[in-house]
Amino acid sequence: MIEKYFRRLRAQYPVAFLSDERLNLLLENIHSEDEIKIIFSYLQKHLKSSPSQKENGELLFSLIDKTQYSVRAWIEAILTFDSWLKENERETDFKTMIGYIECSTLSPENKILKYQLKELVAKMLNDFGYVG
Repeated sequence: MIEKYFRRLRAQYPVAFLSDERLNLLLENIHSEDEIKIIFSYLQKHLKSSPSQKENGELLFSLIDKTQYSVRAWIEAILTFDSWLKENERETDFKTMIGYIECSTLSPENKILKYQLKELVAKMLNDFGYVG
């Protein structure tokens, strides 16, 4: 699947926003075409939201690096959040979404019990909702 999408996505996302290495890392951790559509639709909107391409492109990876969770776990959390938004007829921007996910990783509950990230995000959304 990586080779099939790499060229097409490379043409859409400047290297300053998403390096070849980062693009490959995302594609290696995405398991379906539906996941590609969801993740890259958020990235596309995020790319258009600011002229600071390098800073914005690295934002997701800088947050991943701050946590014990893998790239795949973050993708699953983004997909979980996206499903919650659709079920609740809501929308958000990518920066706010991944900020919420990062905040979830810092919750006191996650210090005692280490949740899977997608479960933690679902719990936070169900228990506390989302203002954004």
